[in-house]
Formats: sequence, structure tokens, C-alpha cells
Amino acid sequence: MFLIFEGESNDQKRAPNAISCFLCISLNLADEIPLLLQEQTIIAHKHRGLMIHDTLVISDIHFGKVNHFRKAGIALPSAAIEANFNRLKNLILHYNPAQVAFLGDFFHSDINAEWHLVTAFLQNQEFQCKWLLIEGNHDVLDPRFYADANLELMPFLSVGKFLLTHEPMETVPAGFTNVHGHIHPGIRLRGKARQSFSVACFHLSKHHLCMPAFGELTGLAIRKHQKNDRIFAVTDEGIFDVSNL
Repeated sequence: MFLIFEGESNDQKRAPNAISCFLCISLNLADEIPLLLQEQTIIAHKHRGLMIHDTLVISDIHFGKVNHFRKAGIALPSAAIEANFNRLKNLILHYNPAQVAFLGDFFHSDINAEWHLVTAFLQNQEFQCKWLLIEGNHDVLDPRFYADANLELMPFLSVGKFLLTHEPMETVPAGFTNVHGHIHPGIRLRGKARQSFSVACFHLSKHHLCMPAFGELTGLAIRKHQKNDRIFAVTDEGIFDVSNL
């Protein structure tokens, strides 16, 4: 569950209409939102995926994180592992992309037991797509592991007028939009009685589209957006525009 309430019960966290009730406004929740950028329509999905042409873009999935912390004696739920695989599978079956591009931080750190699950997933014959990994700061495995899992490594990827990277580009060429991850963007929304909750988001600024972290248990970096930026919050219930809230 990506909706993080402060001072609310678990039952309230799961309420389908919790967001609208909390903010005391009517929100248009959708499974996906089309965005017109560079004279092309791309699609942002509530499950934190982005479709650009025939490419499904996923950022900061952090496979292996649960087992990484368990090795350090920190107990984390196995449900987080299953949730990552299920959401990724659903997006692939929904959009049937020619390729899936991971914007870095694919596997959290050193090899652990979860890698075997990842390999089995990527080798599943049900998926007829290429797997691309734009390397991030957590992608430290021996390149042979990625090759064995059918993952093609690259420093960046160009899809039409979109430049896909892990970290944001300092300078974006004219006529392009940089789609990136790394930051784990979030937005804090406030209710009428000083309550607040935080959700992951897509953050669209003048030259950049910052992707939400796909992985469970990745945390949020609350963003301060500029006047003309657009913010699309994502929860299990839907994706919605909060740019003017």
C-alpha cells in the first residue's frame, strides 16, 4: 500500500474513498493518465509505470531489499517481494510492451536469495519483451548475473524525444525531456484538520519527468514543486493530479 496516513488507523488506510474524504474534495481517480509531451502522448499508470511508445519504463524497483535487510537482522515482510512482482506482471500483461526499461537500482545490493526469483521472472516465456537496465548506483552485481537474467546493461536510453537515465541530467538537450528515477519523489497532502499524508508521485517539470520508485519499502523524498510543475500522485486506488492542491 502506497498511501501513508499520519494519525489514522489501518482500516482507514485501506478505505477506497479515503483520499477524497480526507481532503474533503472530489478527486478524479484513474488507473492511468495520458500526458502530452514533445507532441507525443505517454501514459502514467497508478502502479508507477510509464509507457513511452512501445517501452514500459520502471524506476527504482530495488529487488532484493527485503532479503538484504533480513541478513542484517532487520525483519521485513515477504509480502513486499510478491507485491513488486505482481504489479510488474500486471503492467506488462496490460500494455504488452516491446521492451521494459528499468531506470536503475534494479537490485538493491549484493546478491541474495531473491535474485533467483528475479531471474525466473525475467526468463518467463509468457513475456515477449526485451529487458533493459540503465545502471544506477545500487546496481553493483557482476555483469554476468545480469547477462544470465537476459538483462541488457546501458548507461542511458533514447526513446524518441525522451532521454531515459537513472539520475537527473544537469543539462537536457533542447527538444528533449529527461525521464529519470533515483529521487523517489513524494508529495505531502494536508486535510482540513491539520492531518497529512504522503504518497509517491510523478513530478513533471520543465525539462524533467521524475519517476516514482516502483519498489515497496523504498521511502519518499517530499518534493517542492515550482509554479508550472505538474504532480501526479499514485496510490493503489488510482493516479490523480494534485498540481493545484
